[in-house]
Amino acid sequence: MNITQKIADAIRTVYPAESCGLYTEEPETGFAKPCFVIAPIKGGAQPYPGERLLLEEQFAVRYYPSEMGPYAECGQAAQTLFGLLGALPGVRATAMSWEVTEGTLHLTAVFSHFVRTAREVEPMDTLNQTQGVKA
Repeated sequence: MNITQKIADAIRTVYPAESCGLYTEEPETGFAKPCFVIAPIKGGAQPYPGERLLLEEQFAVRYYPSEMGPYAECGQAAQTLFGLLGALPGVRATAMSWEVTEGTLHLTAVFSHFVRTAREVEPMDTLNQTQGVKA
């Protein structure tokens, strides 16, 4: 499951490409504002009965606003992101928080979802059985 792509798709429903950039890798030469940068920062797995695995992945979503009114714009973007990221298809956000530092919104979200683990089963050897009748 590509959570980075799901986050990008959700952001694009409100912030079209014509008005806001979106990066899934840190740009090397800079970027045009306003824009979002999505990055996975931490993950973990916990086994569950029934050959299931609970995957938890933490993501950072940074929003670099346009030059005018960055704090108000960041607050509005945070509220919008809370609504968008809380309802991604096939995955749920179990924790989200945000803060604005140096005019940039830093939102972190932890997503949890189950996956099935395929256990390799060794087939049994062939069993030959003969049966007879006593006379």
